[in-house]
Amino acid sequence: MVLPLLAQEPKDYHPDLTQMMKEIRTKQINHTLMNGHSVILSPMMNRKVTLTVFMKDSTKLELPYTTFRLDTALKKFCLIHTDKDKRRSDSSRSTRIYPDETVKVTRLIGGTKLITGYPVDDCWLFPEIKGKITLYTMFTDIPNDKMEVQYVRGYSFDNGPVLPWNSNEMRKIIAADRDAAALYASGEYLRAVKLFNRNARKTEGKKEE
Repeated sequence: MVLPLLAQEPKDYHPDLTQMMKEIRTKQINHTLMNGHSVILSPMMNRKVTLTVFMKDSTKLELPYTTFRLDTALKKFCLIHTDKDKRRSDSSRSTRIYPDETVKVTRLIGGTKLITGYPVDDCWLFPEIKGKITLYTMFTDIPNDKMEVQYVRGYSFDNGPVLPWNSNEMRKIIAADRDAAALYASGEYLRAVKLFNRNARKTEGKKEE
């Protein structure tokens, strides 16, 4: 598997991405808090999953009963792990872990599907839609019926570097596919990306023949 450049190199190699993500994140989170759009995020933030967290201090944590949450004070996402073996009155029952404390986070689904997320400024980026265009979200394995463009935080094109999500830049990329561009223009962003990827695979398959 070819990893995005972000995953291959320290994020210090990507100062533009880090700064851009910070600026976009601030606008998005402020918009979320001011307009009550946290309802959009809540279905994913309430899911309890088992994660393997690789910390910067070289420790590896296996964390069941873990959720993604938005820390409204710090304006960044964190993992909240609940230790079910401890009493509710124990202040150490819940532990918070922030992106800048980690190297990566993984989740094994169905015993075979391993999803890896890498920290960028205020969240972890997980590849959700893969292909010629890969979209990255802040959560792991979002169900198809809950996948919304609001979850998308970054994208990469043709195995290039991961960039912050920008609908105008994506429109320029998708313009090369007339059918996908029509879907995109109607507001069906995710369906357009999937169609673009599907058509790109067909085109590349014909070239190999």
